[in-house]
Amino acid sequence: SGITVVTFESEEFDTANMFNPGVSTSKLTAPVDGVYMASAGIAWDSNGSGRRLLRINRNAESPSIATDSVQAASVGQTVQTLPRLVRLQAGDSITFDASQTTGGTLNITVQAASLNWVAP
Repeated sequence: SGITVVTFESEEFDTANMFNPGVSTSKLTAPVDGVYMASAGIAWDSNGSGRRLLRINRNAESPSIATDSVQAASVGQTVQTLPRLVRLQAGDSITFDASQTTGGTLNITVQAASLNWVAP
């Protein structure tokens, strides 16, 4: 079905104020220039048909900076993880989106993301 922007309801820790749910529950924002490791993980409801797509986007630009496309697991949930090193400027944002091709509605049951500064 269509593309779903992955949103987050809470954070485990955020020492650099990269996640501001009062502004957006779907993006992480780089506080300083540098190289970052952006990563996302999701789990889809069980359904063995179709493909699953997970993407990392910078500043809502096209094309995505990283994509993971997999065939659905034949048994149990389909789990995807996607890491990507990316150079960001202070204020750049990272978002994640997902889609699937079952032809019907399919929930994402687990979602997690991180944005870690690696180097200047």
